[in-house]
Amino acid sequence: MKKIIFLLILLIVTGAFFWLALHFEIWPVKTDIQQTTKINQSLAEGNLLDFEKWAEQNDQKARQIREKKAKQKKVSLVAVGDMMLSRRVGQEMVEREDYHYPFLQVKNYLSQADIGFGNLESPILPGRPVSSGSFVFRADPEVAESLAWAGFDVLNLANNHILNHGADGLLKTFGYLQTNDLKYCGAANSNKSRLDQLAVIEKKGLKIGFLGYAYGPDYYAATEDASGMFLLKSELASQDIKKAKKKVDFLVVSMHAGREYEHTSSIQQQKFARAAVEAGADLVIGHHPHVIQEVEEYQGKYIFYSLGNFVFDQMWSIATRQGLAVHFIITKEGLQEVDYLPVMIENYAQPRLAEKKEKQEILSHLQLDKLD
Repeated sequence: MKKIIFLLILLIVTGAFFWLALHFEIWPVKTDIQQTTKINQSLAEGNLLDFEKWAEQNDQKARQIREKKAKQKKVSLVAVGDMMLSRRVGQEMVEREDYHYPFLQVKNYLSQADIGFGNLESPILPGRPVSSGSFVFRADPEVAESLAWAGFDVLNLANNHILNHGADGLLKTFGYLQTNDLKYCGAANSNKSRLDQLAVIEKKGLKIGFLGYAYGPDYYAATEDASGMFLLKSELASQDIKKAKKKVDFLVVSMHAGREYEHTSSIQQQKFARAAVEAGADLVIGHHPHVIQEVEEYQGKYIFYSLGNFVFDQMWSIATRQGLAVHFIITKEGLQEVDYLPVMIENYAQPRLAEKKEKQEILSHLQLDKLD
């Protein structure tokens, strides 16, 4: 018993000694305070330098990872040609009591894309029905909602019919499109800032821009004091394109020009489109001839001179009933994939998917090649 008590006392005394040594520095260890301070300072400086290098390396790695992910992100764009929602097309929609009617057969294809783009060939405003023989187009306000429903996101307004009802009709068109969250290019309230017509859609971290130009009389042009469209003048367009390219990752230029009902592009089309590419356009999409024309690869970029009709009432020939939707895959590095959806127009208003023989004929008009 005495031994146990003795051991307990010894343990208590030993513990008390160690506690006092640690807290009151009576532990017999020799310490060079100056040397310790130098070592601590050196370690601190060394750690700081290592951290800076580590942070810099990780910033670079993080940047590389972000850039790699951005390049891997794919944005899908579907582009179509002329859409005229007036005249007999308008009559079909009213008679069927369905303003979605023109797009029923192609909605699934259009809406699956991240961005839908087309040329709107008629101003949107209330008014009387337009007769079949008229060349003064007007689409009912309900079509704006149908365009959005079908999958369109941005529309080109630079064409020879958008000002059929003057500045008032154009301004009303702006309003109905904006109400339905549809962007537009090719026209603006004025040209005080020529990039007012630039439509930008951001998807998956990529900014896709759209500019539009068309042939037409000077009084159709937007001015500093009046709304209008942007004319097909290469020098001014090239300046726009250079400025716009700095604001977006990928730039689409819409071109409304060419000889109607001819499958071969004109010199005017070729000069404008090539100048657009030289200025920085990543893709040129053409319309107006009402038939499909060739596609050209120029300086590594694609020029589609005419995608033909997409919604139109020109049922009097096979060529004017043929249309082409083009599906593009875009990444940070540029255009990666191109695919085609040939269509045939039925009932004066409605595009449907082309059958096998029809597809072959439609695609034969593309004649992918470099022009002279």
